[in-house]
Amino acid sequence: MQALWSRAGQAHHCGCKACFNAAGGMMRQSATRATRRKPTFSEVFTACYTSIMGTAAVLDAQKKDERRKELDRQLEEARAEFRMLVENAPSHLPRERVPDACIAPSHLLLERAPAGSITNRYKGALRRYKKQPEEIAEFFDSLGPTPKWPRVSPRSRQVKDIWHQYRLEPQMNRSYTVVDTDYKLLARFIRSEEIMTRIQHRIPTTSQQLEVAERKMRQLVTSLLRAGEARKTHDEARSEKCDSKALRRVMDDLCKSEHPHYDVDLDPNTVSRCSADLNRSLRDIFEEAQPSDIQPTILKVCYNLLVASQPPTIHTYNTLINGFSSAGLHFLASRVVKAFLRSTVEPTQSTLVCLLNHFKEANDREGFYKIIERMTGKDRRGINIRRKFVEQVHATDSLHKWAMTKDIAVNRDYVIERAWFDVRVLTAIIEGMLRFGYLRYAADTMALGFNLGFVFSMQAIRTVLNACVLELDPKPAIVILKAFASRPSLIEARFSKESHRAYIARRVQSLLYICGMFGITPATVVPSVEAVPASMLLSERHKRGLNIARITRAVDESEIKLEFFRSSLAVILRFLADCQSGDKSPTPSGSHLRPRRRLTKAAIAAAPNLGNIEVAKGLETSEEVRETVTISNNDKTTDSRDKADDAWAGFKDHFEPARSKPAHGNLEAAAGF
Repeated sequence: MQALWSRAGQAHHCGCKACFNAAGGMMRQSATRATRRKPTFSEVFTACYTSIMGTAAVLDAQKKDERRKELDRQLEEARAEFRMLVENAPSHLPRERVPDACIAPSHLLLERAPAGSITNRYKGALRRYKKQPEEIAEFFDSLGPTPKWPRVSPRSRQVKDIWHQYRLEPQMNRSYTVVDTDYKLLARFIRSEEIMTRIQHRIPTTSQQLEVAERKMRQLVTSLLRAGEARKTHDEARSEKCDSKALRRVMDDLCKSEHPHYDVDLDPNTVSRCSADLNRSLRDIFEEAQPSDIQPTILKVCYNLLVASQPPTIHTYNTLINGFSSAGLHFLASRVVKAFLRSTVEPTQSTLVCLLNHFKEANDREGFYKIIERMTGKDRRGINIRRKFVEQVHATDSLHKWAMTKDIAVNRDYVIERAWFDVRVLTAIIEGMLRFGYLRYAADTMALGFNLGFVFSMQAIRTVLNACVLELDPKPAIVILKAFASRPSLIEARFSKESHRAYIARRVQSLLYICGMFGITPATVVPSVEAVPASMLLSERHKRGLNIARITRAVDESEIKLEFFRSSLAVILRFLADCQSGDKSPTPSGSHLRPRRRLTKAAIAAAPNLGNIEVAKGLETSEEVRETVTISNNDKTTDSRDKADDAWAGFKDHFEPARSKPAHGNLEAAAGF
């Protein structure tokens, strides 16, 4: 370019002023233009330094992001440990453990599972594990099989007439004594467990484990399809819709191609994401399910199970059990329960609640107690948490540490990890016992929870109190009164409003009258109801009607017992007469001691376990009665303590001194007569 400017300056011109200025300007521009130079060392160094530092900054940003996530995780662990310390620290008022049904799903809170469980598993969790009290497993193991559980005899017509004549409370309605399962609340708990960050699923890691998972899922799908076909009537088969027929053809093709075909993916996020998508589809299906037309529901559920790319997690089993049960398809839910018990997936707390609710709604009392036995380890099959041979535990250091740290049960050749009993599980057990008519054991279970510091929901406490009053049975009434008197702060934490305190005062007063303790005030049992006015308590008419109903109930139970014993005695006398006449027959078994007059099953079941109630004079105070009402350590006012002392003095003057017993012994004494 410089050469061009120079040649242009040498071109011929006329010498005028204009041409001279143009040529001179071109030459000056060419002469003053900077020449191209080589970069210096400092410039090269600066450029290289800037490039290197920019690359390092990008790499360092990634490292900082990973470090920030690690610090967030450590902070979350520290917060969890702090919350655990706060929960386990003694306090004057109990902490809330489970939310009411009115809480929104976005604010749904779950009681944190113990460290090391499936929903709270992290590095070093085993060292932070704390065992649950031994009284829980000992109590449930001591109940024995369900055929031996005591049941209260049904109320006679006379008792019902007296109840309606005096307008006693509560009304003799099923809704007061039986709690239906809240499937919507349980579904929200299941969804809350799905988003827990510390949950670790048992996923197949080898091709052999993957084949086993695929085979078990095919078995579950086949079982559901066969159960649906067995329930389908001839009219339903003829009126089957075209969509169902097309879906059935697709299902047949999937079964022939041996679906499902799972992918080996060890990434927990991928497994959780696939499980969440599958569970969302299943919930949409159950929301549209109709008990009158179950075939589309079964086909859609089976189709989604077969086309899933990952094996089902425990959340899928929870969704299936809760969904089928909420739709009234308990025979299908039982197939899922059997599939879960044969699988290797680890249950969550919602799984235990789903299992208990399923057997309660299916009216299967034997299966209900079998699940409790699995949870406590009395059944050596366990509840799918962890089970090892005794020889393995002795030979392996890590298993030995697990057995020494966790809450385990040794049953024959197995070491079984027990389930964690939280307030939701205990509430489900209580509701199931009330559904099957085992009021005494339901009261014992609630008393056990009170002794351990559990805060039951208002609905659970109301249901137990209503059942105790309606059945007019002094045994559970004694247990509940003693539990209230020993832990009044737990009642005050739940029943804080004035209307709630009035309700508690009336129910406690009714229980005292059922037990024959007429001189004891409700404030002696629960001091917080002292301010309840007398107008909100039982009237004289209600007291008289309740006393008449109590005596009538005692007479009816005595007649049932006398009839049972007369019939048994007649059989024994007839057998002795046959022996004296020379007829040498074998010793009669229990089957020969049947009464001649046919009694109802409820009367025979209740006869050996009826309470010892005196008809005319009220209750002859036993040790359990004398121990029932104790003055709680309430330091609110001096007047309340003085009134309590006066009431207790009158209580001791009327009855003999009581012999002290351990808490668990009291429960066992109150459980059976």
